[in-house]
Amino acid sequence: MLDDFLLTPASVEACQDLLEVTEDRAKRQSPMVVSQLPVDAWHSDMADSTLAEALLDRILQASHSITMKGPSQRKRQPDPIDDAAPQP
Repeated sequence: MLDDFLLTPASVEACQDLLEVTEDRAKRQSPMVVSQLPVDAWHSDMADSTLAEALLDRILQASHSITMKGPSQRKRQPDPIDDAAPQP
């Protein structure tokens, strides 16, 4: 699972590493990719266009996309209970 994918632009080295991992896992298990950046903006946030094309081809070739809209659900979640805090 890639969480917060491309939260910051990816360097050439990061693209190379991710392409290698993606190729190793191809056809064995499906990746789950979560990003706040729309899919159509992924290509431009990668430092090397050739690597971006290869990587996105592998990630998106048989993908299912779910686009969520609306306010963040994190704001609605209660604060986590601190297990280390002394109990009354």
